[in-house]
Amino acid sequence: MGNTTRTRRMFAVCAAVLVAALALLPNSSLAQQSAAERMSAVTEDYTFQMLLPAMSPEGLSSTRNIASWYLNAAKTYETRAAEMRKQINLQREAKKAEIKTLEARAQAAGSAKDDILKKQLEAAVKEQKLELNILDSVKKLSENEASIAGQYESTGKALESLAVVYESLTKTRESVLKDHEKTVEAATQAGLPAPMPPINYEMNNKALKSLGEAGKNMKGLGERLGKIAKCRQELPKNWGKRFEANAKR
Repeated sequence: MGNTTRTRRMFAVCAAVLVAALALLPNSSLAQQSAAERMSAVTEDYTFQMLLPAMSPEGLSSTRNIASWYLNAAKTYETRAAEMRKQINLQREAKKAEIKTLEARAQAAGSAKDDILKKQLEAAVKEQKLELNILDSVKKLSENEASIAGQYESTGKALESLAVVYESLTKTRESVLKDHEKTVEAATQAGLPAPMPPINYEMNNKALKSLGEAGKNMKGLGERLGKIAKCRQELPKNWGKRFEANAKR
């Protein structure tokens, strides 16, 4: 076998090895195409409008109705709290003065060795202190109801803002999607790939921020309602103690 023949065979073997090696390597253009297909599938399977939906006309109407109810509740609570505040402080001070007077009389009866009168006055002091507890509960209730009035108002305004922003978002999306349909049609006729629909990120972020604010206010309202419930539970408890004292006479 001559040198020329051996050289040709060696080149043939190397070429075969190189072809086999290249066959094992990924096709770069094919890999890029597959990656592009995977990326495009995300936006095709999950539209932005579906993931971050706007609000239906029924939803907007319901949100506005709830906002109105919250604002009316705010006025109701504020009116109640204002009425209680007008007299509660004066009543508490008057009740404290009555208790001091009874305590002084009980002390005087003790000094005069009038045990029967002293006992009666001490019992009266206990009863009046129970009434003071009721007035303290009313004061605490008025303070919390005044506070929850503000919470109801801020929540109502947050929901009003939510409805306004989402209504604007809905109208903007409808306009953008109609224009996009025309763009897609023109691209199809020109044999070009359909472009992705444009997204107003600022408008969507504004809507989501508004949603977060509404949620924050509603959470605060829930916590405040819990405090109101405790105050209202305290009132009948102290009221009941006063009636029990009367029953023991």
